[in-house]
Amino acid sequence: MNNILFTIQPPIFPRDDAQRAALLAMCVKIRCTLRYNDLSPNDPRVLKSDADRFRSGARVRRAPVDQGNNGSKHRDANTSIRYIQIDIAYRMELVSSSIAATENNAICNFRSGELNLIQRKIGRPGAIALFTCIVTLMSSMTHALADRTITDMAGRSVTIADRVTRVATIGPVPVLNSFVFALGEARSLVNGLPPNLSGPRWRMQYLVDPDISRRPILQGGGGAPLVEGLIETKPDIVLTMDRKTIDLVARAHTPAVFLSWRQPDDVKTVMRLLGRIYDKTEAAEAYCSYFDTTLGNISARLAQRSAQRPRVLYANLKRMTQPHLIAEWWITQAGGRSVTEGDRLTEALTFSREQLLAWDPEVMILSNASEVAEAYADPRLSTISAIRNRRVAAIPTGVHLWGNRTVEEPLTVLWAAQLIHPDLFRDWDIRDEVAAFYANFFKKPLTKPEIEKMLSGRS
Repeated sequence: MNNILFTIQPPIFPRDDAQRAALLAMCVKIRCTLRYNDLSPNDPRVLKSDADRFRSGARVRRAPVDQGNNGSKHRDANTSIRYIQIDIAYRMELVSSSIAATENNAICNFRSGELNLIQRKIGRPGAIALFTCIVTLMSSMTHALADRTITDMAGRSVTIADRVTRVATIGPVPVLNSFVFALGEARSLVNGLPPNLSGPRWRMQYLVDPDISRRPILQGGGGAPLVEGLIETKPDIVLTMDRKTIDLVARAHTPAVFLSWRQPDDVKTVMRLLGRIYDKTEAAEAYCSYFDTTLGNISARLAQRSAQRPRVLYANLKRMTQPHLIAEWWITQAGGRSVTEGDRLTEALTFSREQLLAWDPEVMILSNASEVAEAYADPRLSTISAIRNRRVAAIPTGVHLWGNRTVEEPLTVLWAAQLIHPDLFRDWDIRDEVAAFYANFFKKPLTKPEIEKMLSGRS
């Protein structure tokens, strides 16, 4: 008799439930055949210790010691009984195989992506037959095990699964989620919102993806990934906008895809990249087409009054900042002239009350509805044109704050254009546009009250 070790390590162990079950069933069948070839097919040990115990094998961690007819522990005295120890392992399992395997134990331990078949006390003809069965089985799953390589927005070549169904978002989770939502793939997310990015303000995230509240948190308060959580949730890839996260995620042996969004058109680059990752290039192109068409139609209307661009301020009055650099772009696209425009490189710009009074904005867009009420009630701001003419509004928050970088940018521009030039856009209902956007891209129909609350800027 020979002790023979076969190790088959596919690029990616199949994550599809049906394919996993098929692979496990084949291995269990081989084990039963080899272990009990000297026993009668009706032997109770076959039925109790294998056929029954392994029938639900998709989540089996270990097989109990074989039982005889009376349920007592059974150990084979006959060393000619042939058997196989099976170790089917998943990629990224933190728990190592620490189960002490006796001569008659079969172990199913999901751990690292390898399929180890250890055949003991088997003659060479049986070993060759076993190897042939497994190679045939694995070759039949070529599609499930295939890898492919993409180039992320840092120029890195990243090897990912042929089919991506489990995705983690690390960093600015709401904005990353919004990209995934726009492809109709909310169910692929494996993580929830971190504590500092959750609560009533992000209610639309919970509305589009109701399961998000039940998913684990995969990053700390500072945005760093929780490696153990990644190992436990086993995502196919991690999406991030932080280069440091890439190195930390590598500890979990998970592909990390870097996304970058500095320029407004980067949203289309991100969507096209995610379209390739999810194999949804048509959905990605549909979004890009909507982005270009919507902004083109707004621009065409504004061309009728190209010389008239009111002074606009987007601000967080409590912090006295213009909080998002991209606001300079969407204010211009909406037909306004941002009073904070310039060559700054920082994300936020701080200003004084004296500077605010000197700017005298004709339209003010503030961080939330409570700030609007406070601005109107503040006598120190009463001379500002926007206050006097009642042209102060709160920025809406959908799945992400509209004033920041978000996949909802076309809606941001349209909403701002209607606020800045109400007569030019009177016939273009932002409510209808929001309803169509959420239904078409997020696959989530909204009620009228839900839309009204979103547009009001109330938490």
